[in-house]
Amino acid sequence: KHIGQLVQHEFVHSTKSESMQQMAANGHWQGEALYKSSTTGETVYLMCHVSALRDQDNNITGYIAVNRDITAKIRAQEAIRLNELKFKSILQNLMDVVFVLDRQGLIKYVTPSVMTVLGYSEEELAGLSAFGFIHPEDFQRTGSLFNELLANPDAVIIRDIRLKNKQGVWNWVEAKGINKFADNVIEGVIISLHDISDRKQSEQQLQA
Repeated sequence: KHIGQLVQHEFVHSTKSESMQQMAANGHWQGEALYKSSTTGETVYLMCHVSALRDQDNNITGYIAVNRDITAKIRAQEAIRLNELKFKSILQNLMDVVFVLDRQGLIKYVTPSVMTVLGYSEEELAGLSAFGFIHPEDFQRTGSLFNELLANPDAVIIRDIRLKNKQGVWNWVEAKGINKFADNVIEGVIISLHDISDRKQSEQQLQA
């Protein structure tokens, strides 16, 4: 029988025909495939490597296949992806602004509510340093607190700081930082911001 008749897998990133063509042209093929177990009925994810066997005249006489079960890995990746979607779905309905920062303070994710509070779109802020928006008088203290968060998993720090909005005005916000690098969905520092500009203005008027 031709190898195409023997292979009953469902190919993940290519069609069966494309995989057979690559095997015929190159003498080998590697990729992911799905296979339904005849004993349990469960779908198994496989990483397959198939190589042609040749005689002394370089004619193909057969094939050898090595398959590795990667079901657990694929299901774990899918679980993480679904959790990411749930996480973002929840955050998008919040009134407060939520950032997720990497270890350098670069913005990995920000909720759409940032437009209301700071005037920026999500796309404008993606990949930028969050420290670029902090008031000079708050910069050093905020940097020290961020390093403290990085050094302490699950630590929580709350501080009032000033951030520059798109119009160049300094907004007072209450910033709450949580180290969530241990969470394989978030893998970053969560910073939630609550605008307290009105409260600060009232406090300043009372002090005047």
